[in-house]
Amino acid sequence: MWVMRINDFLSLPKLPSHLELKSSGILHIHEAHFFTIFVSHQWLSQKHPDPSGAKISVLKGWLQNLMDRQATVEKNFLPHVLPGHRNGYHISSKRVANGYLWLDWFSLPLSSQSPHLLHQHHLAAESMAAYVQSSDLFVALVPPLEHRETGKIAAFATWLSRGWCQSEMWTHALSIRDVVPAIAVHSMNKAEFIGAKAFEHSFSLNGEFSFASDHAICRALVTDAVNAKLAHMRSELMNGKQIDVDLFRYLSSRHHEIVGLPAAPRSIKQFMHDFYFKSALALDQTNGIGAVACAALSEDLRMLGEVVEAEAPLDCLVNRQMTFVSDTCPLHMVADRGAEGEAVLVKLLQLRANPNAADGYDGAPPLARCKSRGGVETLCLYGAEVNRRSANGLTPLTAMCGLGAPPRAVQTMLDLKAEVNPDAEGAVVTPLAYLAMFYSQNPWGTETLQLLLRAKADINQCCKPLPTPGKRCLAACTRSKVVRQPTPFELLGRLGTTPLGVASHFGHEDLVKELLTMKADPQIRNPGGLRPEELAQNQRVKNIFQSPVSDQPPVLTLQLPGYDYLYGLDASFVATHFTDEMISMKF
Repeated sequence: MWVMRINDFLSLPKLPSHLELKSSGILHIHEAHFFTIFVSHQWLSQKHPDPSGAKISVLKGWLQNLMDRQATVEKNFLPHVLPGHRNGYHISSKRVANGYLWLDWFSLPLSSQSPHLLHQHHLAAESMAAYVQSSDLFVALVPPLEHRETGKIAAFATWLSRGWCQSEMWTHALSIRDVVPAIAVHSMNKAEFIGAKAFEHSFSLNGEFSFASDHAICRALVTDAVNAKLAHMRSELMNGKQIDVDLFRYLSSRHHEIVGLPAAPRSIKQFMHDFYFKSALALDQTNGIGAVACAALSEDLRMLGEVVEAEAPLDCLVNRQMTFVSDTCPLHMVADRGAEGEAVLVKLLQLRANPNAADGYDGAPPLARCKSRGGVETLCLYGAEVNRRSANGLTPLTAMCGLGAPPRAVQTMLDLKAEVNPDAEGAVVTPLAYLAMFYSQNPWGTETLQLLLRAKADINQCCKPLPTPGKRCLAACTRSKVVRQPTPFELLGRLGTTPLGVASHFGHEDLVKELLTMKADPQIRNPGGLRPEELAQNQRVKNIFQSPVSDQPPVLTLQLPGYDYLYGLDASFVATHFTDEMISMKF
């Protein structure tokens, strides 16, 4: 595993190839004590990863920011807390300054140079999982830049569609080591944690490859990684050690899907062994990944009927946060799988699963998680309410826009008369505002925006918070030792601005331009008297308001808030309203 000192990387005027760097002595064989950053990225041309040097410039700037000041990421808004990181994630500037970098262009031999190098390249590719899992930080380098041959913009969504990038992300997530969550770097001053929701249904089996032969390599990498993870966890169980049983069951139930095999039926004995149910009595557990979730996610329809007949609860709630699933029922998990989960969705509903069951996070029903037209239609056929509001006012359509539902699923909701402009009773967060909050991670953001506007969504409707709790309620909350994190829905309500203000606040420059082009009003003030321009956290966004939109050149996002990519929580906003619960990533 060849790596380069970060200080050497920062001093390079251009990016030489592996052979050039190796001959000059700048590359080093990785050692276990090295602090190493693994960089995953999408190439911007067929022959060179970064022909203009713009991407490498972003990486250099971000690394320099790490070195200039100490970086700390608190645990509060991360999707899970790992053992050994209970006080947050800490990145020492000194460790970065003395650290090393792995990047394929200079760490791997180019396959086209000679038969010997071709062999070395294949050997290195087959060792990719070891490279990922030997690193201390996993960084997805995803600034929005144009691909030289296709002319299309490559960013986070396109990175996630690439087979190699998916494989690297999965091998990181399946690491046996305790690891810091992966980080997406959008610019030298903007980075976000990558929550599992962003990639849990993105498999290298369905990814895009420049070379067909790489498909088999990536499939083997991910297969080996998930098998090693499950074998390690089962070994720990057999030795009486504590493990995350919910995570073990989740990965076991999706094993066939991850490695690209057809679902296989199990006997009840095999089912209990594979998912670590110690006895038949354990099948009726009332929380966590229970028997119904295991049968549903493993697509075992016969077993699903058997465990329900044995009185396993249909709406067993995962009432805690874990790496891949948090605060959801089996019906939510299956709806989230899209068309692939529709047969199981029908079976669960036939067994009388509640089509309006609320999740444990923001009270959203299964419709909010739907990723397919068929899923939406099936749930509604069995009684799901299209405009059912959660306790805090969240509608299914609003949640779908934030969670990145495909356009066909969104259009089906609109066909079924889902509200695009929620009325002013109680809290109001519009579908447009939720879309704006999570725009950078939505591969269908532009299409969804057009669908909502064609359905007469009010481009200037402001978000509105829940009513302020009474004095007694506030006193009770103050006395409580349990601090509950605000949801994204609550944060948007408190921000109290239009979709343009949301896009401005979260630094989505392309969306700000698009909304201004569509005549969004930049003068509307939130309850604090701030216009969208004044809610912007970086100068590049402010500049868009000060110049004609059509005159703006392509730009990079330049904000680095403490950010949880799963839920999109902006630390600078949280610092204003939730100072005791703030996360930070300071450089």
